[in-house]
Amino acid sequence: MKRGVIAGLLGVFLGAIAAQASVELPDLTGSVFPVEITEWCLPSSRTSLPSGLRVLLDEPRTTAVLSGFVHLGLDGYIVARMKLPFCAGPGADIRIYEHGGPWGPPPGEALSVYVSMDGSEWEWVGFGFVPANLPYRAFELGDRTNSYLYIKVVARGGGDGPELIAVEALHPCETE
Repeated sequence: MKRGVIAGLLGVFLGAIAAQASVELPDLTGSVFPVEITEWCLPSSRTSLPSGLRVLLDEPRTTAVLSGFVHLGLDGYIVARMKLPFCAGPGADIRIYEHGGPWGPPPGEALSVYVSMDGSEWEWVGFGFVPANLPYRAFELGDRTNSYLYIKVVARGGGDGPELIAVEALHPCETE
């Protein structure tokens, strides 16, 4: 009897790993990703610093949950300086990839997103959870006409804090 239970649990675990590896990501063509994490506060985090932050300086992968994430902990945050300025465009403007969604228990942990051009004066963009059917939470800049260079992601309670996989800006701006 015990072998049957153990075999069943092992099958569920291996099935979950296979499902994690097969998560389909959106088209990343033309997107802007961070070149530097300029500031962070990771209280009660499981991320090794600062080398652990490097995982955010790359595109997300379908196996990202297996290759690393940055755990913000409760009330933690990161500030990412993007490779290029970005601005509002059609549809979503920012995607925050988190270990919730299809990679973890729904609805993921709560997070808030802010944007800035100089990394010191912040505009709030939104609050949300990663939905259970996607590996990311999308945010829109709305009617904003400014360009931005920084994205700040802040943990907002719930669970033990978001586990970030990637930060993406979808609409690079034309610079003069």
